[in-house]
Amino acid sequence: QHRQRIPIRLRRGAPIRIMVGRALAYLLMYVPVVFIDLFVLPRVFGFPHIGSIGTLIGFLLPFLLATIFFSITMAGFFRERDTIIVTCIFFSVILLFLSGTAWPQSNMPAVWRWFSYLFPSTPAIQGFIRINTMGAHLSEVSFEYLLLWFQTGVYFFTACTSLRLMSWLRRKQII
Repeated sequence: QHRQRIPIRLRRGAPIRIMVGRALAYLLMYVPVVFIDLFVLPRVFGFPHIGSIGTLIGFLLPFLLATIFFSITMAGFFRERDTIIVTCIFFSVILLFLSGTAWPQSNMPAVWRWFSYLFPSTPAIQGFIRINTMGAHLSEVSFEYLLLWFQTGVYFFTACTSLRLMSWLRRKQII
């Protein structure tokens, strides 16, 4: 079933159009979830919310795009969709520790800190905490903000490449 979602032949520029279409579809699905997570639940539970809504939304866009393209890239490495879910569950606790919220990054070896920046969750968590608890603006979380945009570009490229590779493998009947 996963194989049937991969086109056999791709025209010139098709991976870009497909990735933009998928990203827009996923963004539309995530908007209600993000609205509830960032604006409704903090008020319901009385969590501090100092940051401006405009800053949060501006920071959220590159995070969602980087996460979407990262996920599409990772999906290319798995034949079965269920394997992706199990893998995400396994890595979620590890990524929580690497993000610096459950364990301070200052106590981690440098190699693990650099490794953590491969995932959109690390700069996003660090930026969101500073925006929500300290009222930081985008200029004050510029490292995390620019890193998320960089990840968006890299993972967009890898997602397009993954789609092209999967199409080629399907055409050769390898997958």
